[in-house]
Amino acid sequence: MRLINADMFIDLVNMEDNIYFFIIESPTLFYNIVKGLKDQIDGLDGNFVLSDNNVPLEIKDSLHLILDPISLDFKDKKIVTKIQELLINQAIDEAHFDETSQLIKNLEKYANNLGFDFDGEVSNKELITPSKLIKFLKFELDYSYDTFEEMILEYILTVNRYLGIDVFGFVNLFDYLETNQIERLIKEIKNNHISVFFLESHDSSIIINGFTKIIIDSDFCQI
Repeated sequence: MRLINADMFIDLVNMEDNIYFFIIESPTLFYNIVKGLKDQIDGLDGNFVLSDNNVPLEIKDSLHLILDPISLDFKDKKIVTKIQELLINQAIDEAHFDETSQLIKNLEKYANNLGFDFDGEVSNKELITPSKLIKFLKFELDYSYDTFEEMILEYILTVNRYLGIDVFGFVNLFDYLETNQIERLIKEIKNNHISVFFLESHDSSIIINGFTKIIIDSDFCQI
């Protein structure tokens, strides 16, 4: 994996093996980098290029930027929609088709009986489908974590598993975690073959072996 934007001094190569710690001392450049990435993740045009073995990838489908680790949304619409899609497919697969069909028939019979017994002229206008059943049941993923870094990891694994995203960027994560927490988080991320990079607006006293540390100073010089 490689993420590049020559105009903003970004060139992260071989992200599968390297962990990049980018420190951008210029507030203007830091804003432009974060805003530029977010815009492309949201589907807007931009100059960042993400590639895998020189094959360009759609950033909106392949990269996730975590701006606020405290407010991670496990009920993000994209995640919920994907889970519903998987459950709908499961409801009509060979193992569940007969049970789903019988349930729909029972509900239709119930609706007809209810309307027939009602003191007035009513009829059920809603067509019952597997899709509507799944959405009505409001399935949610169950999570289990005890620490802040475990919550972050759980979120990353969820996005990776259900949305197929393999590259994650963190913005100022070092403001929230201690060195040992960062080390544990990175170890688990790499064990799951996920690429990660860090964007920081100021240098941190945290020193972690294996990081590729790059500083862009206020004069836009790379250190």
